[in-house]
Amino acid sequence: MSVTDTFGKLKAQVEEADRTVRTAAEQNQAEIEQKVNDARREADERTAELRTRGQEAATESKSHWQEMQADLDATCRMCVGAWMLGRQQSTPTWPRMTRTGPKPTRPTRSPLR
Repeated sequence: MSVTDTFGKLKAQVEEADRTVRTAAEQNQAEIEQKVNDARREADERTAELRTRGQEAATESKSHWQEMQADLDATCRMCVGAWMLGRQQSTPTWPRMTRTGPKPTRPTRSPLR
């Protein structure tokens, strides 16, 4: 075998190896793109799920807050109503001003005046 044949055979092997590497790189690129697309799709699904959960939580907390406000309002109305009812049933009686002890005398003029 001559040197030219050896270099020709070596050239063919290098070209074959180059094609194999390029084909593998293209396949890897396709696999990588597929994995990226899958990851994007999963991220979008997760985002939609979290957005839905967030909206549900906001709605639930808003309704809970409104319920607490309604309960507080009802309690206040009940307390004020009971207080008003108590005021109507028992009218306040003011203590009668009665004199106890000696009857006050009329002030007299001071002799110095």
